[in-house]
Amino acid sequence: MPCWRCTACWATRWNDVASTKSADLVESSISSPSRRKLILHNSYHIITLDNEKELVADETIAFFNQHLPSEDALLNRA
Repeated sequence: MPCWRCTACWATRWNDVASTKSADLVESSISSPSRRKLILHNSYHIITLDNEKELVADETIAFFNQHLPSEDALLNRA
């Protein structure tokens, strides 16, 4: 896959539609220097609505906060 600046992949161990092998494939196929894979253990297919939805939201926010430029950096770039 082309180089993306950062990549996050969330998957669940108990998904009857998509295996965690899909997350493994994404993780091993990307050349992004910043990657995060999270395997959930108490959710099923729609993780944003399931038992660990708060964890999904927290991890997503933390990932983007870590990798997106700050507002000051964006303002100084212009």
